[in-house]
Amino acid sequence: MSTFCEYSPSGRAGCRGCMDKIGKEEVRIGVIEQGDWVSYAWFHPQCFDWSKVPRVDRLGGFHQLMQTDRASLIAFKEGYAAQSAARSAVRWAGAPLVLPGKEGADVEDERDRDVKYGSARMTIVGCQYYTGVIHPSEFAVLVREPNNPYDKNAVRVVNLQGVHV
Repeated sequence: MSTFCEYSPSGRAGCRGCMDKIGKEEVRIGVIEQGDWVSYAWFHPQCFDWSKVPRVDRLGGFHQLMQTDRASLIAFKEGYAAQSAARSAVRWAGAPLVLPGKEGADVEDERDRDVKYGSARMTIVGCQYYTGVIHPSEFAVLVREPNNPYDKNAVRVVNLQGVHV
């Protein structure tokens, strides 16, 4: 897998991170994916997983960018590293000290009235048992199910029509 950066020549490519178009003349990050044929995955700098790049100045095409754009890419890499460190250091205040479902674990801190908004990219498993459908990049509602008899850490996924997926 090879990673490089360049200015978007046409504005037709879509970002694999947010699924929006990458505008003409905007800096984009490209990842060459090789299988039976070569394809490219394009990303906005803010959508790219910077942990895959040890040093920004080693990206292909980096030195062909304008100085301000090179500085922006370095800032994205540094910001990503800082966010990663902060995410690992901060725990959710309501998280139990013991894993839910284990002996002695107490899940009474789960509050049904709490609603948290955010976004995440994930794979949904166990969906062969339900009739609901969800598509890539579609919004969904995630509901903790601590009383699930099969998995104490289960999360119910409900699509926008309110159908269990």
